[in-house]
Amino acid sequence: MALVNAQPTPQHFFDLVAATREQCLANYRAAIAYLGKPAEVLIDAIGTAATGGKGTRAKLVWRAWQAYGADAAEGALSEAALAQVAASIELFHDSALVHDDLVDRSDTRRGRPALHCALATQAREEGWLGDPDQLGEALALLAGDAIMDASQRVFQDAVADVAPAVRAALTALHHTTRAEVLAGQFADVLGPQLTANPLPEAITGLAWDVIRAKTARYTVATPLAIGATAAGASQAEAAKVSAFGLPLGEAFQLQDDLAGALGNGDATGKPVGYDLRDGKHTVLVGLTIGRLPHAERAGFFATLHASATSDHKVGYLREAIERSGAADEVRRLVRSKTFEALAALAALDLEEAGKSVLRDAIVDIIPGA
Repeated sequence: MALVNAQPTPQHFFDLVAATREQCLANYRAAIAYLGKPAEVLIDAIGTAATGGKGTRAKLVWRAWQAYGADAAEGALSEAALAQVAASIELFHDSALVHDDLVDRSDTRRGRPALHCALATQAREEGWLGDPDQLGEALALLAGDAIMDASQRVFQDAVADVAPAVRAALTALHHTTRAEVLAGQFADVLGPQLTANPLPEAITGLAWDVIRAKTARYTVATPLAIGATAAGASQAEAAKVSAFGLPLGEAFQLQDDLAGALGNGDATGKPVGYDLRDGKHTVLVGLTIGRLPHAERAGFFATLHASATSDHKVGYLREAIERSGAADEVRRLVRSKTFEALAALAALDLEEAGKSVLRDAIVDIIPGA
């Protein structure tokens, strides 16, 4: 593929996004200051959850806004308002990660203790009464809710003075992606519990559905559609740029599946083989079961769902994945999805300059493409 290195998103845009998030913290601090210590803990928790990350969704919102003319069209959002929209998406993502770590009982996030673990540690160190772990989980859940509320408030502020048609389109995209990612997370948790037998077609089919709902649209396709809409693009044009982003988002998640099973943890900030430890039903797992000899499938499936999270379990599963050839098949799928995105990009009704901006989005999502 050998795409050139992407031009970076301007630092001043990220500064605007960061300033918006800081303002959210300031607003919360002012509103709840009378609560004393609980307010301090909540504000610190929100700040911890909102620290780090790559700002991928914000990048894509900005790139599509640029590709479709930035603020040149009548009714288009200014860059400041766009930064508020991007901040709302990033805040929602922060909230989702807090809840995701609770659901998965993950100990780490972005190379640091997950928020519920950090709060449990604080409870122990400061001598709070009650069970520290239970308290950490409860407080993290509430902090995640507070971040989600902040996300919605920022979005409403961003579109308050926008032309009604643009506001309606942006609101629909914003609400839909929130609903999809929450439903996708629900399916991700419940799906494996509904599969009593190692049927590769069922596992792979549900995994693709979860990818599209939980990641592909939420992480790539919808941020691109939001950016295009914010620049004044029609709903039809926004749908086309979303169609460019969908296979790109699928490729992104397939790479994440590989990292979650076979990565060393340095790049992910999570334990080695964390998806395998958690018994996740990914496309990689479905393809592995389908490629293993029938006599080995039940053993692989049982080990995947074993309550133990030992290195021995992970080692056995990783060896089976590599031996089956499923990892190489997923790598081929990543390349295929990337080429699919390039074909959709070529079909967009955009000048070459706009396509070039969106081509950079491919490198944002698939480094080394």
